[in-house]
Amino acid sequence: MPYDWRGFFAQRVYAVQPRAPLEGFEAAGWKLVYTDQPNEYQKARAQSTKLVDASFTLGLWIKEDGTIDDIVVGSPAWDAGLGPGMKLVAVDGRKWAPPILPEEIKAAKTNTKPIEITAEHGT
Repeated sequence: MPYDWRGFFAQRVYAVQPRAPLEGFEAAGWKLVYTDQPNEYQKARAQSTKLVDASFTLGLWIKEDGTIDDIVVGSPAWDAGLGPGMKLVAVDGRKWAPPILPEEIKAAKTNTKPIEITAEHGT
C-alpha cells in the first residue's frame, strides 16, 4: 500500500520536535495530563538515583549535595546560564537542601517573582 514512509520517518524520527507525537494515543482514547504531583515512577526514580528532578519545570536534575547533574538545553535553567557541574548554594535565599527546590517551584505557581538561584562554579 503506498504511503510516504520517508516523510513519516523524517518528521517522527529524524526531526527534533518540541513535544512527543501524541496523536496515536489520543486516537486510541488516551489523554496525557501533566500535574504538579510526581507519579509513582518519578518518585521511585528520584529515590533510587538520589536526584531532585526539576526537568519538566526548570530543566535540570540536581544531586543531593546541590551539584547540577544534567540540564535540558533551551530550558529556563539553561537560559539562566546554569550547567552541569555547577553547585546550587541557595534557592530564593534559602540554603540548598533537596526539599527546598520543589517547595519554591510549587510556590512560584501563585507568584510572578522569578525563582532566584545562587550557584557556584569551580572555586
